Amino acid sequence: LIQFAPINGRTRTKKKASINVVGCGFGDSSADCGGRHMTRSEYVCRLVCTAVLTAFGLAACLFARAAARRSCCWRCGSAQLFDMQEAVHIKRATCGRCGRPSPTCWCPSLPRVPVDIATKVIILQHPFEEHRKLQTARMLQLAAAPGRVEIWRGRHFASHKRRRELDSPGCAVLYPSSDSVLAESLPRGSVTTLVVLDGTWQQASGLHFHNDFLHKLPHIRVAAPNTPSAYVIRTQPDVGCLCTAEAAALAVDALEHRSDCLPAVLGPIEALCRHQLAWGAVPHADKRTKKRLEAEAAVLAAAAEEDNQTGAG
Repeated sequence: LIQFAPINGRTRTKKKASINVVGCGFGDSSADCGGRHMTRSEYVCRLVCTAVLTAFGLAACLFARAAARRSCCWRCGSAQLFDMQEAVHIKRATCGRCGRPSPTCWCPSLPRVPVDIATKVIILQHPFEEHRKLQTARMLQLAAAPGRVEIWRGRHFASHKRRRELDSPGCAVLYPSSDSVLAESLPRGSVTTLVVLDGTWQQASGLHFHNDFLHKLPHIRVAAPNTPSAYVIRTQPDVGCLCTAEAAALAVDALEHRSDCLPAVLGPIEALCRHQLAWGAVPHADKRTKKRLEAEAAVLAAAAEEDNQTGAG
């Protein structure tokens, strides 16, 4: 709001009229302008300066964005002073077999001679598990003889081009359902194709739920081993739970009455865990054990607090 105020008691003279600035953007009243009226030239000068500074700031922002898109120097704008090759992210060298970075490759821990298993293992892998660097399905595939372990990736496999292969009489699913039977109780050779679900426990349950054809197949499970899982860098839901490679290898050993498949995958699993633990990872207890330890710690803390209060009284 601009108001023309009189000067020397005159309403309009040839002298320059002053401007009483009320809410001009520099303050909410004329008191913010130094307690005096600004002349018209001062007010115009201030507006011009504000416009120039605003335009300069916008130009600087636009120049910075353009320089970033052109990959040029942000100070002088010269593209000749910026090496485009330096901006390219150089990835670490990775192993061509396991896909891990070369310093963390677990291929030397694989058996020198792949395990020649008779059971065909088909792993239905959740898409999210494919991009996990700590997955174990690849370990089983490399530890077994070529072509004996296949990995199918996806969520819905009803329309898979090779889905009909899972309708054979000797096909079974490794899944601990209510009607599942122990693999150790089946006669040798009764299962020729073993379907394994790969992912977290929630993802594996989703794969089993969304693929109805799996419900029609026989379900088997493996007995909990005497030793805990060697895969200690991820949390298991309960005591005796195993990772994908351990469970599948243990099932193959039980179905074929052998004992060399599980040790073949334990080598790379332990090598992977050793490297992760050396770089700051911590061993993960299963969820049930973790809850039990937390409850015991809470009871001990409450007892100690009660003893302190009793001693103070």
